[in-house]
Amino acid sequence: MKIAHTADWHLGKIIFQTKLLQEQTLLLEDFCRSLDAQKPDVLIIAGDVYDRSVPPSEAVDLLDQTLNRIVVDMAIPVLMISGNHDSPERIHFGSSFMRHVGLHVRGKLEGFDCPVTFEDAFGPVDFFLLPYVDPAEVKAYYEDEQIHTHQVAYERLIEQIKPKLSPSGRSVLVTHAFIAGGAESESERPLSVGGSSVVRADVFNDFTFIALGHLHRPQDIVTGKVHYSGSLMKYSFSEALHTKSYSIIELNADGVRVERIPLKPHRDLRTVQGTFDEIIQTGQSDPNSEDYILAVIQEEKAILNPIEKLRAVYPNVMKIQRELSSLDGHAKLKAKDREALSDIELFKAFFEQVTPEGTAFTDEMKALAQDLFNTIYKEGGSR
Repeated sequence: MKIAHTADWHLGKIIFQTKLLQEQTLLLEDFCRSLDAQKPDVLIIAGDVYDRSVPPSEAVDLLDQTLNRIVVDMAIPVLMISGNHDSPERIHFGSSFMRHVGLHVRGKLEGFDCPVTFEDAFGPVDFFLLPYVDPAEVKAYYEDEQIHTHQVAYERLIEQIKPKLSPSGRSVLVTHAFIAGGAESESERPLSVGGSSVVRADVFNDFTFIALGHLHRPQDIVTGKVHYSGSLMKYSFSEALHTKSYSIIELNADGVRVERIPLKPHRDLRTVQGTFDEIIQTGQSDPNSEDYILAVIQEEKAILNPIEKLRAVYPNVMKIQRELSSLDGHAKLKAKDREALSDIELFKAFFEQVTPEGTAFTDEMKALAQDLFNTIYKEGGSR
């Protein structure tokens, strides 16, 4: 069976006040043309279809047009789940009747242990669609007060699926989670604070293949077994060196083969650096000057209206960053480390800065801050 696997479309995404919907539209057109050439038996979309729980109407229209082209025009069945950015109810709407035309959607837990089954020359393949859910929802679903982490939540959910697995058949789990060992980027919203979001890969040992969403870098956690397709586009400058793609998975009688199909954006997202004059000079002859740009200026002198001058050669500059050579190594390290700090670590540093010297940041304060951040993430906020 030939399976196309993608995730993290984030339709309606805005970066530094720049709307990316036009770029997303062009990229999805390329994606559909590539799908038509690949002719997979089924397409998986593993969550974060939209960038926020209440997406703009243009993003909804784009999804509608894209799914119609894939499911109706190309006759490729689609298996789609909600991610942590999506509204489960909005994604789930219409799922009961859309499956009759080949669009299988699961935004909520109900029916997650009932597989969608397709057959090929080697027999049936069962697909289990498990949308993103946080531990509080799983705790309420099972009425079990012991469920506090994503690890325990997944253990309970998988235990419910196991009796439905065919001992001699092939099974694919589609889900949206942070699996231990995965490489993160800046554009992924944390699922929780304090390490409780991590799930071990061995939870999924009973499945033939696990098609994941959430992490934007395409990667294998377990080769040929636990796989992130990555996002279709770059959504932060930490992804500037990523090669974006979707995956083709072939489930054969003798095992699993994964191939990544690259996708080239119409406007790339990248970094240029040098002195201000060097960047201006490079931009004047840069054939890709309309890319989305982070300009790293490596000099100390004051520059009047730098963003306006840069946009004369790079019209889509999103951000300017100053890199001052006069900073000593310690100050540079502190600035660099600050970018990598978690929300809790940043909050702790802020607390220590604004309170009298020696005031302790207690475990009780940390727990309160963790609860606050988790509430913000759940309600659709981001760092």
